[in-house]
Amino acid sequence: MSLEKTTAAFLKRHCEEKYEPSLSACVEHVIAAYRRSVEIGAVSDQVTAYYDSLSPREQAEEAAWGVVGEAALNEEKTAKISRVRNGKRR
Repeated sequence: MSLEKTTAAFLKRHCEEKYEPSLSACVEHVIAAYRRSVEIGAVSDQVTAYYDSLSPREQAEEAAWGVVGEAALNEEKTAKISRVRNGKRR
């Protein structure tokens, strides 16, 4: 594989900044990060397509469940804060 000089220089600087053991390891990490971002984008697109396909009634139902879920999470967060303040970790 051949790279432009500016790309090779970028990779070398990136590897040094990240303390990578080798250029190959650095390239593997860069590719893995890019792959994850592509996969996350694909999942995001699928989720968007799903919600866009819902009828207004289904959207309202999903929104209501979201409110219920958010309330439960807030309750748990409040309880956890209270436990920590009272010296109990769990």
